Amino acid sequence: MDFSNLISMTEVQIPFYISIFIIGSIVGSFIATLVIRWPKTQSIIYGRSSCDQCGHKLQVRDLIPLISYSLQHGKCRYCNGSIDPLHWHIELMVAALSILAFILFPVQQAAGLMIWLWLFIPLAILDYKYLWLPNRLIIITIIAAPVIGPLINDVSIVSRLIGAMIGYLFLETLRIVFKKLRNKEAMGGGDPKLLGALGLYFGWEALPYIIMLASCIGLIIAMIMKVGYGYLDQNQKFPLGTYMIIAAPITFRLYVIL
Repeated sequence: MDFSNLISMTEVQIPFYISIFIIGSIVGSFIATLVIRWPKTQSIIYGRSSCDQCGHKLQVRDLIPLISYSLQHGKCRYCNGSIDPLHWHIELMVAALSILAFILFPVQQAAGLMIWLWLFIPLAILDYKYLWLPNRLIIITIIAAPVIGPLINDVSIVSRLIGAMIGYLFLETLRIVFKKLRNKEAMGGGDPKLLGALGLYFGWEALPYIIMLASCIGLIIAMIMKVGYGYLDQNQKFPLGTYMIIAAPITFRLYVIL
């Protein structure tokens, strides 16, 4: 075995992965701010960052992803109020997933999937926490699809357009029929739009697998809740959008392996 080649590869890879981790944590910091402030109707673009507790304007040293939270022990330097741990949870998750993309895929696909994650993670978190898939975020993913989609795979434009149409119409039809029959919503209006957006990225062929895996994830979580709490409320709502977003890259990875 040529250890010199292995050492040379490591010397290149480690700085690269560190760079991806830093970039991912910075993007994660923005995503965390978005998902924490947007539901409160607080601006995430205008004005300087401030403490969620006391409103004090934060300095650069207060905004270093992961590091600032750790050094300040999760407390604001100005009021000693607790900083929402969701900040560092999302920063670490986005950074780790960004690196994982480059570990599992070739560079071009990895770059595309990394940006895909940056676009869809806010939707996954907002749906998980609030059962809310904002139209503005879905529109952004749709606008980005012609650029990001070809980096991820070589699915034809026809397959992507059919995927967008079938994805939306399939869930929207289910939503309307269920509402007519049961007189209540089976899912939110954002779920069909989200599946349509996923169809733009992965093509119509991937949609059945995304739906099946998302359903399995939901079923497993329902079973865990049933076992853990001894019952399952019939009115319990599940974030289907979150499950579909989790299922999409897993489905794609399994497809690449097979």
